Amino acid sequence: MSDWYGPMSRVSAAVAAGLPPTAQEGSRRVATRPRRPWVVAGLLALISVAPLSRAAEPDHDEALRLRQAGQILPLQEVVARVVSQSPGRILEVELERAGDDYVYEVEILEPGGTLRRLWLDARTAQPTEPPGGDHR
Repeated sequence: MSDWYGPMSRVSAAVAAGLPPTAQEGSRRVATRPRRPWVVAGLLALISVAPLSRAAEPDHDEALRLRQAGQILPLQEVVARVVSQSPGRILEVELERAGDDYVYEVEILEPGGTLRRLWLDARTAQPTEPPGGDHR
């Protein structure tokens, strides 16, 4: 047992951590919570469905094709506009499909520590509504 817990036994440390004790106070065995198979099944279901939800976002090849066709602005141009108009650090930029149009979602960490999201029309870099009302 580490010195962080001081003179507590393993069971006392488990109780202090919110785990149920399994034996008497002097026991060397630490309690664990029972496994829940439905949690594992739920996580596996989410993992298997996750790729389907991302299919709506264009991949690199499609973004390149859209840029070459003039249907979206180059990422460098969008980033330059955001940097010139918004203080803070850009953390992430994603190209998202919004019906027949495309939107850049930009995450900015403002100087005060606030995370801000902008949605910009991919053709004009003008502010727009999030696709599907996505206000996360």
